[in-house]
Amino acid sequence: MTWLLPPLLLADVVADLLGGAGKDALRVADDPGQKLVFLVGATIVALGVGCLLAVLRVIFPAPTARADRVVGGLGTGRLLLTGILPIFAIALLGQAAGAGGQATQVAFALVLFVPAIGLTILGAMALVPHLGGRLLGKGDERSPLLRSVVGSVVLVLALAASLLFGEGGLFLFGLLILGWFFSAGLGATLRPRSPQPDPDPVDLGEPRE
Repeated sequence: MTWLLPPLLLADVVADLLGGAGKDALRVADDPGQKLVFLVGATIVALGVGCLLAVLRVIFPAPTARADRVVGGLGTGRLLLTGILPIFAIALLGQAAGAGGQATQVAFALVLFVPAIGLTILGAMALVPHLGGRLLGKGDERSPLLRSVVGSVVLVLALAASLLFGEGGLFLFGLLILGWFFSAGLGATLRPRSPQPDPDPVDLGEPRE
């Protein structure tokens, strides 16, 4: 189960992605051909991610609707308190669990890691289309698929552009995006569900004499 821990440790993720051959592929290389291949590959992956998020929105309409209602209230303070800081806390707990036995690692994965991934995906299901709609200028009037794809492509290319500031730029921007997603997912989960309207009474008609 130790393979579950490194993906959650953000510093390790960045180090793994940028280490060795990965670093050569992602760094702003001198060879323009390598940069072009990387950007094309990242764009293709972003298109697939956008399609996946659009499908998930259809499969899970209720949690997605709650996440959509949370998006407008995500300020800087909330992003820090309910997004970035919890991610760091989970990462530290994961590092501590990695030093323990297999039972501790399994407990960490089930109690914290899997829910954290779920909350992050839920937040992405709301925020990526939101970003795409804002950039397209029409908001919710655009197709959900188009908004998801545009938002995903922009985020992936923005992550690639953050490499211009080195590994630290990628780490900070990636942390900001993950915190943004996690905060929205957590807010949607804690948000009370809207009461369901009472069903229309059945008209039984006037009793006949």
